[in-house]
Amino acid sequence: MQQHKTPEFDGVAAASATVQKPSNTDAVIDRRTYIGGSDIGAICGVSPYKTAMDVYLDKVEVEPSQRTMSETMYWGVLLEASILAEWEARGCGTITKSQVHYEHPEFGWARGTADAIGIDSTGTAVLLEAKKIGDSAAREWSEGIPNHYLYQVQWYLCAAQLRRAEVCVLFSGSRWERYVVEADQGLQQHMLAQAKSFWERNVLCEIPPSPLKGAGVAEAGEPSIDIESVPGMLDNVQQMLDLKLQIKDLGEALESVEKQLKEASGGLALSLNGKVIASWKEVQRKGYTVAASVAWQFVWAQANKIRKIIQGDA
Repeated sequence: MQQHKTPEFDGVAAASATVQKPSNTDAVIDRRTYIGGSDIGAICGVSPYKTAMDVYLDKVEVEPSQRTMSETMYWGVLLEASILAEWEARGCGTITKSQVHYEHPEFGWARGTADAIGIDSTGTAVLLEAKKIGDSAAREWSEGIPNHYLYQVQWYLCAAQLRRAEVCVLFSGSRWERYVVEADQGLQQHMLAQAKSFWERNVLCEIPPSPLKGAGVAEAGEPSIDIESVPGMLDNVQQMLDLKLQIKDLGEALESVEKQLKEASGGLALSLNGKVIASWKEVQRKGYTVAASVAWQFVWAQANKIRKIIQGDA
């Protein structure tokens, strides 16, 4: 029986293929120059996926990092048009624009890109968002839109100065639901205040945010300990943040050197004393295949041994 090997998913290639979606802007906008819908939840501490520190590091990096996406995100982007088309098919209204970029009239750094804009049956402009939710995440929607998505939608409404949004969700690839979100002026003012402080005090001044600000992990009322109440804890937290920044810098430096090695070798394996020490080719194992990038990391796990050979100690 002939078996067909499924090509490995390439997150970088997927991002390159999907980032150029239809847009009302001629140029790709540098995400470092504004706070977007995917940032605001982390800044306000409601995101389960990233923290205010993550957003800060994204904004202050000298060069934008290489775009990548998970396979789940990739399929979400590809299915976006179909999810939104169902909004029209069910008689909810008519879609007039896709991928519409908005900028707040007062705060230029407050921006967002709506998946689409539609006109509902009453003639009212509605901001539309499409979401593809899998089985494991569906539980988060049992009581309505999860906070981190709600903040994202309210942020878009705030930037667009619109009064209503509708979130179209495809659950597990087989159930379509629609959620209506009315503009919440109180929540929007809260988000703007948090974002303004973050932008002016942290990003522009290049001062990392507090480790507890926008941590995205603590629920309201959850037991906690003040880091200033325990001797040495504040220093340890600062050391941790410093180390995380160093790790980020070292990781970028490592990627740069690895890229230079790969380009210099023309993609060929590297050898020393007749032994291969690094390879970008797939490695066949019994019953499975090790992808090229993983194989490279696996071989370099012998770094100490290789260093001794180079230095003549072995």
